[in-house]
Amino acid sequence: MRVLIFDSGLGGLSILKALAMTWPTLTYRYLCDFAYSPYGDKSFADLSKRVTWLFTSLPPHSFDLCIVACNTASTQILELLRKLLATPVIGVVPGIKPASEQSKTRVFGVLATPATIRGSYLKNLIDHHGQDCHILQHGSLALVRMAEAKLSGEPIDHALVEKEAKALSQQPLGEQMDIVVLGCTHFPFLVDELTKFLPKVDFYDPAFAIAKRLGSFLPIPPPHKQDSRDVWSTTNLSKQQIKIFRQWGFDKFHTLERGHRG
Repeated sequence: MRVLIFDSGLGGLSILKALAMTWPTLTYRYLCDFAYSPYGDKSFADLSKRVTWLFTSLPPHSFDLCIVACNTASTQILELLRKLLATPVIGVVPGIKPASEQSKTRVFGVLATPATIRGSYLKNLIDHHGQDCHILQHGSLALVRMAEAKLSGEPIDHALVEKEAKALSQQPLGEQMDIVVLGCTHFPFLVDELTKFLPKVDFYDPAFAIAKRLGSFLPIPPPHKQDSRDVWSTTNLSKQQIKIFRQWGFDKFHTLERGHRG
């Protein structure tokens, strides 16, 4: 079974880590839209047009299931993709429900992109699952870029991480916050850095919940890997990016259309 992981950049690798640990015999493929990244400041109309172009540009029958490993895309255009594709589509959305179930102080935070924070999908999740909690929210594109830089081997700007962490913790009741929902798949790569400035909170990463969800679509026993691990990108990948993908087991690389802006 060929599972396509879709993200604007490298953040989907945090989902892949859990998938590969849980289902190591599957074939994983990756679609990354570096030319239009980050998605966190894009409108619904722009993302809809962009994602339609991306998926209609892929080779036919190149995957059997798609995981939208991007909270921004999942909260805005998941239903569009489910109508567009003939394969199952699994989205990644902020873990409001598990956080509301686990928070002891009834105060928790959501760290996501600006588009996810301002979107109606998050509001609906809070209305349905977080009514008895005080939920702090902060949208950050800076942390998306920081995660991409870290994965590329660049140094971390700890002052910037501290600024983004305090934008959440210094809100009213921030001292009572005991969980931070990572509402962007880039952010799990920065947990070590965030912990320095948010030492008393637990971080909720949805990756293993997605791996569990994938299991409901698999035959028993799961099939063995047979195909190549392809990467499709909207830019020519740098040597460092190819090195990163090779470290995760990918072996074939394709450029959809360099510089296309949707």
